[in-house]
Amino acid sequence: MKAELRRKLQALRRELTGEEIERLSRRIWKNLESLEEFRRAGTVMFYASAGREVRTAEMIRQALDLGKRVLVPVLEPGSDLLRPGEIFDPERDLNSRVLGCPTPDPAACRPASPAEIDLVVIPGIGFDPAGNRLGRGRGCYDIFLEQAPSALRVALAYEFQVRDEIPSEPHDCRMDLVVTEDRVIRCPRFISSTDFTD
Repeated sequence: MKAELRRKLQALRRELTGEEIERLSRRIWKNLESLEEFRRAGTVMFYASAGREVRTAEMIRQALDLGKRVLVPVLEPGSDLLRPGEIFDPERDLNSRVLGCPTPDPAACRPASPAEIDLVVIPGIGFDPAGNRLGRGRGCYDIFLEQAPSALRVALAYEFQVRDEIPSEPHDCRMDLVVTEDRVIRCPRFISSTDFTD
């Protein structure tokens, strides 16, 4: 079921033109940067976009201009483990590629602890309003997010990637927010974590 849905959503994403991706990504950034949770976050981890994912290069530049500390996943060949590394200039620092994704040179990147992350921006192939995520199937982010329990989990998606229901398993990590070009979805995990009573 997951594999079939993954193929369907990837096919829809392949239909996007470069111009459409840029336009939709700008609208998604506008919704992301307007969030109070994003404005308050001092340390933000972005994914470095590849292919037809929501573009993050300009988001990273603008976050740096806003004075935020920006981290990205450092990928190492042959490993499914992500580790955060700090970058200061995306054009200069994202100079390697692993699994098709831009990544800093592990030897030259300043390491950071997952515990330092206030907000993590997460890619995916599909999402639902409950916060379930359909990724590439490697489990990299599920493993990583367990190490950053206090980080707010914010997924970026095109509106067509949001489905009524995404199949999930117990080990799958749920999102707090899903940000598309049209809306911000506040998922049950986020609502329950902020629903304080006197």
